[in-house]
Amino acid sequence: MNADVDQMFAALRVRADALPLDPPTYARRRGTRRRLVRRLASVAVACATVAGVAAVAIPLSHLVEDRQGNALVVSSRSVLTGHTGGFNSVAFSPDGKSLATAGVDGAVREWDVATGRATAVLTGTGAQAISVAFSPDGTILAGSDADGKVRLWDAATGHLTNTLQAQSSGPVTDVAFSPDGKTLATATEAGPVQLWSVAAARPTATITATNVRIIQVAFSPDGKLLATGGQTVDQQGNQSAVGLWNTATGTSAATITRYSNPVISVAFSADGTTFATGAFDDGTRLWSAATGKPTATLAGHGTDYGLAFSPDGKHLATAGADHRARLWNASTGRLVATFTGHTDVVEGVAFSPDGTTLATAGADGSVRLWNVPTGP
Repeated sequence: MNADVDQMFAALRVRADALPLDPPTYARRRGTRRRLVRRLASVAVACATVAGVAAVAIPLSHLVEDRQGNALVVSSRSVLTGHTGGFNSVAFSPDGKSLATAGVDGAVREWDVATGRATAVLTGTGAQAISVAFSPDGTILAGSDADGKVRLWDAATGHLTNTLQAQSSGPVTDVAFSPDGKTLATATEAGPVQLWSVAAARPTATITATNVRIIQVAFSPDGKLLATGGQTVDQQGNQSAVGLWNTATGTSAATITRYSNPVISVAFSADGTTFATGAFDDGTRLWSAATGKPTATLAGHGTDYGLAFSPDGKHLATAGADHRARLWNASTGRLVATFTGHTDVVEGVAFSPDGTTLATAGADGSVRLWNVPTGP
């Protein structure tokens, strides 16, 4: 196996020694190569200490754009640091004022977007925090970890309201709220997808993809479909599948098996007509939600660890193994902009609710905020 295996573990968002992926040679422990490299020329540094942990925001003076060919190269406007180790996931609150992040150090943090300062540090068992998501009304923050638990906090106070134990004892690799906020979907690498009643904090349905380890999930905008991406477990050990599931019945609506490597990211467009998938060492593809047929292939990173459609559905952001994020025209597949500045794998991307800001979570120990270019 080559060095890209380390990047695969980052995409799967679990500790390498806890993830029994096929083939067994994947199970190498991550090295200590995660180091934050920061350029501090002509910047002001603001520090705040929250629960004993220093949170640092490095605001950059202005947006820098250089046009190369037909695409822009964009520099970040601010950098957030504070986790010990890399960031695994990032999410905006529905009002756009706060960010949530999940860290390798086991903490979930909330940040004030305007100041770049950490406002809360939420900890659980100490296991690696993998995924975060705000409820649609912004009142609940969900965070999953490598010990198979999902914690629900009051987003305003940071008070822990519930802890959900997944059916599988393996890591909970992703969490997603339904559009109405009543249901939470959890994906576990070693078991089925569970749908939970948020109010009752109990499972209401189980989606079982036969011989498939689920890595990421995404609800369609109307909440009727759930997309799943993962890795099949069969004699070949390398085939991967994307599933579309009816959330009312838990039955399969479509299955796509055109990838030969694990599918590690999925996302729906705002209108629900298109969904995107990213696979390890196999790029990003766009699909028709109605037919399950491919509509475009985006050649950029090679491996896309995170995907996010802009709120208006015009653009798709991808997080890459090449230490960059990219912005694409979701209709044409044309590259619009490249976001450069991270010094390691970009693990996740998230748009602000108004679509003007992109947040990227890096294995280099930083979250960066970028102005999203306007235009096609």
